[in-house]
Amino acid sequence: MQQREKNQKKIYARKKAIAEETKEIDLEKNPPKVSLSKKECWKIHNAKVATLTLASNFGRSFVDRYDFENLFENNIKEIRHISTSEALRLLKPYYTQFYYPAFVKDNFELLQSIGLSRAECDTLAYISVLYGRAKAFDEDKINLSMHAQLISRIFGYRSAVIKDILQIDSKLSKTGFVNISPNLGSGFSSDMLDLVFGVPLSVNTLIKNIGYKQSPSALKLDDFSYMRQKVDMLLHYAKCSKNGSILLYGKAGVGKSELVSVIAKELGKEMICVKNIIINDEERKGAKAEKRMRAFALMQHILSSDKHIVLYDECEDTICYDALERKAGINTMLENTKLVNFFVSNSNQMDPAFLRRFDIVCEIKPPPKRKKIQLIQSLLDKRKITLDTPLLEAVATNQYLTQGNLIKSANVASKFGKKDAQKIFIKCINETLRAKNKAPIKPKKPKESKETKEFSKMPYSMELIECSTDIVCLSQNIKSLCEKPKDKSPLALAKKAAKREGREFDRDFLLDFSGKAQVAPKSSKNCGIRLLAYGSAGSGKSEFAKRLAKECDKKLLSYKMSDLLSMWLGGSEKNIAQAFKKAKQKEAILHIDEIDSIGYNREGATHSWERTLVNELLTQMEDYDGVFIATSNHLDCLDRAILRRFDSKIEFRPLSQQNLKKAFRMYAEYLGLECDFGDSSVDSSVKSSAKSSDFANIESHLAKLDNICFGDFALIAREARFAPLKSAQDLLSKLQAESKIKESGRGSTKVGF
Repeated sequence: MQQREKNQKKIYARKKAIAEETKEIDLEKNPPKVSLSKKECWKIHNAKVATLTLASNFGRSFVDRYDFENLFENNIKEIRHISTSEALRLLKPYYTQFYYPAFVKDNFELLQSIGLSRAECDTLAYISVLYGRAKAFDEDKINLSMHAQLISRIFGYRSAVIKDILQIDSKLSKTGFVNISPNLGSGFSSDMLDLVFGVPLSVNTLIKNIGYKQSPSALKLDDFSYMRQKVDMLLHYAKCSKNGSILLYGKAGVGKSELVSVIAKELGKEMICVKNIIINDEERKGAKAEKRMRAFALMQHILSSDKHIVLYDECEDTICYDALERKAGINTMLENTKLVNFFVSNSNQMDPAFLRRFDIVCEIKPPPKRKKIQLIQSLLDKRKITLDTPLLEAVATNQYLTQGNLIKSANVASKFGKKDAQKIFIKCINETLRAKNKAPIKPKKPKESKETKEFSKMPYSMELIECSTDIVCLSQNIKSLCEKPKDKSPLALAKKAAKREGREFDRDFLLDFSGKAQVAPKSSKNCGIRLLAYGSAGSGKSEFAKRLAKECDKKLLSYKMSDLLSMWLGGSEKNIAQAFKKAKQKEAILHIDEIDSIGYNREGATHSWERTLVNELLTQMEDYDGVFIATSNHLDCLDRAILRRFDSKIEFRPLSQQNLKKAFRMYAEYLGLECDFGDSSVDSSVKSSAKSSDFANIESHLAKLDNICFGDFALIAREARFAPLKSAQDLLSKLQAESKIKESGRGSTKVGF
C-alpha cells in the first residue's frame, strides 16, 4: 500500500510539472537545446506518438491519402529538429493527455523481460494511442502495410521489422497483446492495452488478466488408488519434464481437474488455470477459442516451469473437429510449450492431427462404487453431516452428480443443524438433478406392489415362439459359447492334460507340458455373435433378447432409436460407439431395437451424416466380440452391408394354430379364466355340455386368427389390470379386435365368404 501511494504521488507530481512546462514554454522565444537528456527524450517519444494522432485527425479531411502522408512526414521532420511547427503549437493543450505515466517505462521493461523486443513495445504504444484512445483511422483508409511505414518513420525502425511484428502469427498477436485482423485490413483490437498503459504491471497482474490460481485440492493421491498406474505415469512425467502437453478426457465430474491439482500439490507447484473467457454476441465464431489460445501462449512466457503447472479446462471448445481454420495455431500451441500443460476435456472426439500432438492421452474413468462412497463419506464427515446408508449408496451410484455438485450441496447443508442437514443435502442434490432433467434421489425405495410383481411374471415360453430357427437350441449353443472355463490356471490345465493323455503327473510331464504350451498356437479370438431378429411387431423379438441374456446369465444393455439418435452433428455416431464400448466393458449382451432407424439403406441417403451413421455402425459391429442382437420390423429398409454383417437372420412369425391354443390357455389361466379345449387330462364328468360347446366355439374362432403374436396376449393382460376380463369369450373378443386392427393396418382384405 505504501509503495502504491508513493507511485501515485510521483505520477501526480509529474503531471503537474508537465502541465506547467507546456503552459509556460514558448518555443519561438525559447528554442530547446540540441543535447537532450533521457527525460527529454522520453517526452519527445510521447510527442511523436501524440503528433501522429493529431496529424491523423487532420487526415480525415483529405480525400487523397498521399496528401495525408506528406503532412504527417513534414510534421515528423519538424519534431526531429525541435522547431516551432504548427503541429507543436496545436499539440500544447493536448500534451498531458498523450503523455504516458512514468510506470509505463517499468511496464515496458517487464514486457521485455518476458520476451518482447523494444520495437514490439513501441508498436504497442502506437496502437494504444491510435486505437486505444484516439480511434484515428477508419478501416478503409489505411492497411497494415501503411501502419508499418508510419511506425518505422516515427520510431526509426526498418519497415521490414515492423511488418514482421504486425503479422498474424507474430509474438504480439500470439500472446494476445494485439489482435491483428486476419484480412490484412487496419483492424487492431486488444484487451491488454488498458492494462499495459493504465496500471503498473507485475507478473501477478498479468496472470489475473488471463487466468487464475487454483487452490490446492483437498484430495490426496490415495483417493486415486483405483487408477494408480495412470497416476504414477502422469506424476513421473510432470516431475521429469520441463515442458509438454497432456490430454485428460472423461465424463464430467470424474475428477480430472482434481487429479491435476493433486499432481501439482505433490510436485510443490502452483496450478494456473486458463480463464474461460466470455465473448459478446457480436464477436465472430471462434473468437473465444482464439482468446484462450493467446492467454495460454502468454502463460508460456510469464510462468516458470519450476514453479507452475498450467490447466486448460474444457479444451474441447478450442480443440475440436470444426477448428480447421485455426488448425495451424493449435498445432503450434501444442508443440511450442515451455511448461507442463494439462488439457482437460469431457470428450475425446478430436481430429487425429491434434491428438498426436499430445505427449500423453489418458482417459479418466469414474471411481468404483466403493471408492466413491468413501469419498462422499469423507466429504460429509468433514462438514459433520450424517447420511443413511441407502441414501449414501443412491448418491454414489448416480452418474449425473459431479464432485462439484456434492461439495456445494454439502456446504449448504452444513449451515443447518444436524437434524436438518441430511434433509437439506438431499434437497439440494435433487434440485440439481431436476435442473438437469434427471430423476431425483428418493429417500426410500417404494415397495413393489402385488400387481406389479404379478405383471412382471407374465407367462412366456420360448417353445411357443414361431421362428425360422429353433431359438431354444440356438440359446443353448450361445450359452455354451459364452461360458468361461472355471479354472484356467496352468497347473489345472496340466493336470487335465496328464489325465487325458494317460500319463503320470510328475516333474517330467510338467516340463514337457510347459514346453508345448510355449509353442502351442493361441486359440482364435472370439469374433462375436451377431443376430438379426426381424418380423411383425409383438412376435417376441425383444423378449427373445431378454430371455437369452437370462439364459446366458449376462446383463442386457438395450437401446432404442431415441437413445442413440442425437440432434448434434456427430452425436449419433458417438452414442453408437459408447453403446458398444459400454457393452464390451460390462461383458453384456447388446440389444438395439428398431435398427432400421439407424441402419437404413445408404443408396437413398440425402445427407452426408446418414452415410457416416451407417459407417459407424458397421465399424462397431465388426470390432465387437460379444453377443449383439438387433431387432427390426422392416427388413427391406436395412442397408445391404449391415445385413451381410449378421451371422444369423431369424424371422419371427405369428403363432401357429397349435401354439395359439397353448398361448390362449396359458394366458387364460394367468388371468383366472376357465378354459378347456377338450383335453383328456380334464375329467369329462366335471364338464358341462354347455361349457364344452362354448370352448369348441372359441377353438373354431381361434382357427380363423392367423396374425396373432405372443405380444398381443401381453397387451391384453396389461389392459386387464384396469378392465378385468370375465370369461374366456372376452379374451377371444380382444384377440379378434387386435387381429382386425392388424388387417386394417395392412390395407388388405381376405377373399372369401
